[in-house]
Amino acid sequence: MRTHIKTAKREFFTFSGSSVFVSSSIVVLYPCILCLGIVESINNNVLSIKEYYFISPFTAQILKEKGSSDELVNIIYLLCELENVERIVPSKLESSLEDAKDKLIKYLDSMPEIQLPKEYWIKFN
Repeated sequence: MRTHIKTAKREFFTFSGSSVFVSSSIVVLYPCILCLGIVESINNNVLSIKEYYFISPFTAQILKEKGSSDELVNIIYLLCELENVERIVPSKLESSLEDAKDKLIKYLDSMPEIQLPKEYWIKFN
C-alpha cells in the first residue's frame, strides 16, 4: 500500500512500512538529466527517435501537476515533437536536438543548488 504525504518542499512516499524522502528539486532534476541523456543518445546514434518513449506528453502532464515550471514542461513537449520533426522535416532534426539540448542545459544551470537532507532516503520502520 502506497501513501503520499506532501509537506513544504518535501514529499514522503510510504511503501509497506518504508518511507522514501523525495526533495521537490530532485523530482525536477531527474527528468532534466534523463532528457539530456536521451538527446545526447539520439545525437550519437545510440537511440533512435522512435526508441525514446521515456518522454511523453504524460511526463509533461505529471511534472506540471507536481508544480514544475512552465519552462520545463514546454521543453518536455518540445522533445515529444522530435519524432514529427524527423518525419516531416528531417533536415531540421539536428538543429531541433541542439535547441532542446541548449534549453535543458540552460534550465539545469538556472536551478538552485540542491541541498540533500541529512536523513536517510529510505527508512525502514
